[in-house]
This record gives sequence, structure tokens and C-alpha cells, in this order.
Amino acid sequence: MSRGSGTGGGTGRERIVCRLAELEEAGALAADLGDTRVAVFHHRGRVFALNETCPHRGGPLHRGEVEDGVARCPWHGWQFDLATGVSPLNPRSRVAAYPARIADGEVRVTLPDEPTDESPDRSNHGSNHRSNDGPNDRPNNPPNDGP
Repeated sequence: MSRGSGTGGGTGRERIVCRLAELEEAGALAADLGDTRVAVFHHRGRVFALNETCPHRGGPLHRGEVEDGVARCPWHGWQFDLATGVSPLNPRSRVAAYPARIADGEVRVTLPDEPTDESPDRSNHGSNHRSNDGPNDRPNNPPNDGP
């Protein structure tokens, strides 16, 4: 789903993602805003926006569970705080978080003017996480740095 009308500005581009009623019904959804795929969540009466793609294996964050303000990737259980994008289990793991608000019954997300370095690049995560599905491939598990 790609929606959005930009409202230009010095600190970013605000885009309309969807109607609030649609997000309330779904709980979460994904939207393509230009080159950025965003997961938008409705949780405890507030809206939040994160980069849609889990940095572990590219899972769709909007399809995961949300509990106590934390989104869990449906593929391998990696977790990200809805407000900050930082993992509560491993602060080195994160996804971009974007300002989100409700205005005139619409959900609006502000994207930065410039691309962020927080978009997933799984090739750079080898130093932080194992890439196999072995015993060390647990959610947000740092690598075993020993031999």
C-alpha cells in the first residue's frame, strides 16, 4: 500500500499513511512512503512508526505481535521498542523509528529529508549476530566472541 502526500519542511517530509480508523481496525500495517517501507502501529491509543524490515532476516514487523510497547518480529522473535526502535534485549539492535501523529483522522509519519543509515543491511550485521539457524540464532542474541 503506497499512500502519501508530502508536506515538505526543513526537518523531514510528513506523509499521510492511512485513516486512523483503518489502523485501529488492523492494529498495524505497512506502507511504502517513497523509497521507505514503514510499519505503522496503533497501540494503547497512540500511533508509532518503525522501519518495516527486521534487520535480522528481513521479516515484516507489522505482522508481528505487540506487547507493552514492543513489536516482535513474526519470523524469529526479535523485539523493537515502538517509540525508539531499539531492542530491549540488545541495544545494539535497532530499526529506524519515525515521528508519527494523528491529525484530522489521518495517521501521518515524518520521514527524514535524507536517507538514514538505519535501514537494514544484513551484510553488516554479521559482526553482531549469527546468521545461521543454529543454537545461537535466538532473538537479539549477541555472537559468541570466544573460539
